[in-house]
Amino acid sequence: MKQCIIHHFDDERCLKILKNCYEAIPINGKVIVVDMLVPDAPETSLAGKSLFQYELLMMNVNTEGKEKTRKEFESLAKAAGFSHIQVPCSAYNFSVVEFYKSF
Repeated sequence: MKQCIIHHFDDERCLKILKNCYEAIPINGKVIVVDMLVPDAPETSLAGKSLFQYELLMMNVNTEGKEKTRKEFESLAKAAGFSHIQVPCSAYNFSVVEFYKSF
């Protein structure tokens, strides 16, 4: 399980991390990532505003990293070789993202 790792790096380095994870797990295995999942469209809820503020902080503190949308996670998963992802739960701006390795 990786927590708040993916958002620290650009897509190229994230892909390298995920490819290494893919190679390390068995067929039908999964990698679990806990990270912030940015909605595709801006949200006006308190949680949405908080997530947006955190994204601005990441842009200022870590110029390589960024929060990612579900589509961006799916794209990284496919590029790393994973068959699909699932997001089984979210709480307090954090989501559990499962990357599955299948035949």
